[in-house]
Amino acid sequence: MKFFKKALIIYIYIYNGRVFYFFLGKQSLLFIKALAF
Repeated sequence: MKFFKKALIIYIYIYNGRVFYFFLGKQSLLFIKALAF
């Protein structure tokens, strides 16, 4: 279930990537790294 949740979050993040990047800026890169590990 954890993997499914993470995959869903990543999908949503990529789908709304521009919005997240606009609000978070460079912090969005840290968010991606956090999901990767």
